[in-house]
Amino acid sequence: MIVSCRQYKNLQTPNQDLNIDKIFISWNLSTYKSIERQSNTSILEIKTDFEKQMELFKIQEDINDFEKINKNAIRYEFLEKLSNQYLNISNYFIIETEISGEFYLPKVYIMYSGNKKSTNVLKYEYINRKWEYIDSFLLPKYFNYNFKKYLSKYGKGVNYNDITITHVVNNNVISSDFFIKGSMSKFVFEKSNIENRW
Repeated sequence: MIVSCRQYKNLQTPNQDLNIDKIFISWNLSTYKSIERQSNTSILEIKTDFEKQMELFKIQEDINDFEKINKNAIRYEFLEKLSNQYLNISNYFIIETEISGEFYLPKVYIMYSGNKKSTNVLKYEYINRKWEYIDSFLLPKYFNYNFKKYLSKYGKGVNYNDITITHVVNNNVISSDFFIKGSMSKFVFEKSNIENRW
């Protein structure tokens, strides 16, 4: 059973404690290092794909210096949107999908749990050059993320686009794992995928 939670939008209060600059810098650097790390440990054929992704990532996020703040970057704009709209939580995951291809139109899912029995999900999409809140729903299971368990043999995974899963705790980016397309063993972020992917 999946419970729709559109009413969450009205209950959301501004999160004054979100450190946008700090998260933005560490988020970008952590994602880039994840791509770089996988590139360094991949066979030559796949290594080329990861190297392309490293350059594409910097272009998409308009990164010249990882230590500088770019308020026009898509990720920074998302954090600004989040700071004004989401529930005041300190432990959550940011899942980015649709981040590969000619057109950069990402979707983001914020996932967090108040208990070990369910997971709250907030969905956003980048539409007409701005972030839009799309939906909220409750998953009937706990999102127990583990990078190794989600990683599949290259080309055998279920993701048709590149995906990142970022874990944030108290404004600190704990990890930001990059999954190149075809390398994720399961995909649980859309309501339509829940039943068969847990």
